Amino acid sequence: ALFDPSFVGLTGNVAQLAPVFSAYHVYHEVVHSTETASGYLVTHTATIYFIARDGHFQTYGDWTDSRDVLTRDLKEILS
Repeated sequence: ALFDPSFVGLTGNVAQLAPVFSAYHVYHEVVHSTETASGYLVTHTATIYFIARDGHFQTYGDWTDSRDVLTRDLKEILS
């Protein structure tokens, strides 16, 4: 419910997700917090991986990249 319905996320338990975390060098940690309703936060890598239709990695972006930069990269991959 916290994300746009068109967003495709990865779900599973820790054992199921461990190979993905390893393959993509994803950092993640549960941090206990009294400032949230759930009592915890999850800190994690915020990388956008651009993967071509053939499944090969093309490039990456992150939260500091502008919309224009991300759009340019995506258009380049799709062309």
